[in-house]
Amino acid sequence: MKLTRRNKKGNDIIIVTSWDDGASTDIRIVQLLLEYQLPGIFYLPALLIQDTALDYIGIYKNFEIGSHTINHPELTHIEQADALAEIVDSKIILEQKFLGKEIKSFCYPKGRYNKKIKNMVIEAGYKEARTVDVLNTEIPIDPFITKPTIHVHPNRREYKNEKWVVIAKRKIDEVFENGGYFHLWGHSWEVEKFNLWFELEDVLKYLHNKFFNLNY
Repeated sequence: MKLTRRNKKGNDIIIVTSWDDGASTDIRIVQLLLEYQLPGIFYLPALLIQDTALDYIGIYKNFEIGSHTINHPELTHIEQADALAEIVDSKIILEQKFLGKEIKSFCYPKGRYNKKIKNMVIEAGYKEARTVDVLNTEIPIDPFITKPTIHVHPNRREYKNEKWVVIAKRKIDEVFENGGYFHLWGHSWEVEKFNLWFELEDVLKYLHNKFFNLNY
């Protein structure tokens, strides 16, 4: 699920947000995305949604669902047969849970992948896969190594002590000026843990205003 348009130079702009792990605090993310008319992909570990009383179908009905394996293991640290089962079976379980809705996207737990893992994802029938790298604004060339732009987190070493909000807004400006790809990702439980809700809403509002008030 993405927003796309072209800037005044004729360059493509792609906007994505994605959220991992399926925590109960995703409800607040959903509310914010709906308020600011922004897309979201929610990467869910399949086992988690089997063992909860939450109405996942209702919570995520307006958004794309992606697979985050069954049990959230680091795929490069387990046996290949187990990794394959995590990738393949999670897609099957999620599609059953969500009444046949196609699960097209995959997210590597903790960003751990290699060539064999990537090929497993391709062979399982996914269309794209996301890593956890940051600061990317280039439209992905390889859809199975999709690198996002910003992680909603206060202490990423890549930020070099600069506030994530400042970097996010700068990257948004760059993408709207020059074209490109802005992909914000996070965990709602981290937003809660670090009390980042105000900052997150500030960035989502900024992104909304940029996208829906783009003048030609």
